[in-house]
Amino acid sequence: MAKDYTKELEKKGAERVRLTKQLQDMLLQVAKDIADSVPLGTEVEVDGVCYRAHRYNSNIGSFRTVVIVDPGSVEDFPLYRAIDNEPPGSEYYLHRDFKRVVRVATRDEHLHFANHLPEIIRAFEVKEDAIIEELRDAFERLRTSL
Repeated sequence: MAKDYTKELEKKGAERVRLTKQLQDMLLQVAKDIADSVPLGTEVEVDGVCYRAHRYNSNIGSFRTVVIVDPGSVEDFPLYRAIDNEPPGSEYYLHRDFKRVVRVATRDEHLHFANHLPEIIRAFEVKEDAIIEELRDAFERLRTSL
């Protein structure tokens, strides 16, 4: 009898989990593409959230993604939460390396990333444009001085 009362709630919970997983899988691919396209450590701020291209290294490999820089962390010891496809808000050991903990962004942080994706990508593009311009200027100065 009690099971009848929660049947609809269980369906909604399963749908939430399914949709969250689909969204995370899509966002992880985009985050990897961004992290592969810009220099590691590149940071942009969009709508008050700082995003950073980051690489986690373990004892057997690495993993590149975009992370959210925790605003409460200190500069010498920043805390990151990764755009990832593990359960939102969870932690895990990358490649079972106990020295490399990956903290996963919360569901709300994944939604923020998804809802602001065009602005986030554009912000990374602006950073790349600035680097390209600096390189062209340096190249031109060298070319004209030789």
